[in-house]
Amino acid sequence: MSLKIRIVASAALFLVLVLISVLMGYQFNSVSQKDDYGSDQHSDIPASSDQYAISGNQLAQLTQNALEPANGYLARIFLNSPDDVKSALLRAEELYQRGDVSVGDEPLAFVLHGPEVQIFFKDNYSKYSSIVDLAAKLSAFKVVDIKVCKTRLGVLGQSDEVLPPFVETVPFGPVEVERLLMEEQYVYF
Repeated sequence: MSLKIRIVASAALFLVLVLISVLMGYQFNSVSQKDDYGSDQHSDIPASSDQYAISGNQLAQLTQNALEPANGYLARIFLNSPDDVKSALLRAEELYQRGDVSVGDEPLAFVLHGPEVQIFFKDNYSKYSSIVDLAAKLSAFKVVDIKVCKTRLGVLGQSDEVLPPFVETVPFGPVEVERLLMEEQYVYF
């Protein structure tokens, strides 16, 4: 099965799950847990889904986008962990090596807005060097485009000066994700 067919099928399944969740009134609750850095972490998902609720028009747009060819691809980072980021980077590398992603294509977008942004802090390089090196290599070949949330950096008491040159920032990660999905018609890979 080709990459585009698999991605369209995945996007369609995602949309069905979102629709079911919306119709059933499913709400996420904030969960407190220890993250990979040893500190308490509260999920970025609000207790009330009103803040990120999907309107009928947005759902229709997402459904239409799933049926059209994608303009680009966005990494799906579920767990906000170093392992999750590494897995997504390894998927990107595999797609590049198989020829499913070529130099002329738009880079695969990574928008990090959770505690995983700490992977790219210069002070954490020795701990996460394998992930940072892989990200740098894929960025150099224009396979991936890595952006981190400036708001999250501020919450962590950092500025973009702690990031390597190949990592860019966006003002607010969730808004960038929505923009890529809704306006630019990217789909998750």
